[in-house]
Amino acid sequence: MNKIALMLVGSIIALGILLQQMVGFGEVWGVLSGLHPVFIPFILFLPFSVIIAYSFRWKILLQSVDVDVKHSVVFKYALLGTVFNNLTPMVRFGGEPVKGYMLSKKISAPKRKIFASLAMDSLITLISLIGLVYLSAVSLAMLSIFDWFTLWMILTVVLVPLTIGLYTLYDERALVYVAWKISGLLKRFRVKSAKGLPHEMLRFRDNMKRSFRRKELMGKSLLIAAFERSIEVVTIYIIFNALGVNIDIYTCAVVLGVGIMAGNVPLLPGGILAYESSTILVLGMLGVPFAQAASGILLWRFASYWVVTIVGITASWIYGIKFSFKKENTFKAGVSRLIS
Repeated sequence: MNKIALMLVGSIIALGILLQQMVGFGEVWGVLSGLHPVFIPFILFLPFSVIIAYSFRWKILLQSVDVDVKHSVVFKYALLGTVFNNLTPMVRFGGEPVKGYMLSKKISAPKRKIFASLAMDSLITLISLIGLVYLSAVSLAMLSIFDWFTLWMILTVVLVPLTIGLYTLYDERALVYVAWKISGLLKRFRVKSAKGLPHEMLRFRDNMKRSFRRKELMGKSLLIAAFERSIEVVTIYIIFNALGVNIDIYTCAVVLGVGIMAGNVPLLPGGILAYESSTILVLGMLGVPFAQAASGILLWRFASYWVVTIVGITASWIYGIKFSFKKENTFKAGVSRLIS
């Protein structure tokens, strides 16, 4: 936890220095002070509406593997999972195993089914994010902000792992091979159940195939994922227009896609610094004054990252859930839960 705190503090300091060099805090504060108070409740609530929508999606995917959970329970762990995503590198995916592990402790359901629902959830989330990344990359290439070689490199980095992952799940021999390799790695960490991993991965695959067959639930999940991305785009649009910046929905979608690309670089918790600097730079290239660009992005990140994280940590304290980032405990406990 101390390492995470140090990385957060270091990122904030670096971001502050960058903003001071680019625009100066005085100009940013001047723009932010023009925000009408009537917009504040909407700006603060909209990020939580994304989590509410996501909790409905996760509940549907749990139902697809015959796991019935109250929506209030799903929302609680969706919120806590978001906090872990925000506090670990690779924003949006860092906390997925952790929230699956926490939910498995709460309900009496096979762990492989819970993790199968999370695997489907991550796949659907990735599909919705790829759409935004593709839109952003192509738009920036057409505007000559990216060259086409960079565009294809970005798309390759995004699509190749997805293709390999889908093929591994589809081909039984490939899945068994990967499972044996992971099993050998787990033995080095002295995970007792490592020998049973290949068999359990095949059962995990069967649960995912069962989810795929329930096309109606999959369709609903994809629509909800698209709705979540729409809320995020609309939030950015509201923020900038509330600050008096004339920006269209399309540009907001491009900016969100750029933030997703930069934020998923596994270097800093929640993509701090990379997310802000990349989106501010792109907005500046698109003709938005840097002071207004920085103000809008900082307000967006304050609502979607800092407020959500603080509320989630407070909720975890209320629920009596302790956050642990110890490598050995988190890794071994999560894997043992999955294959036990």
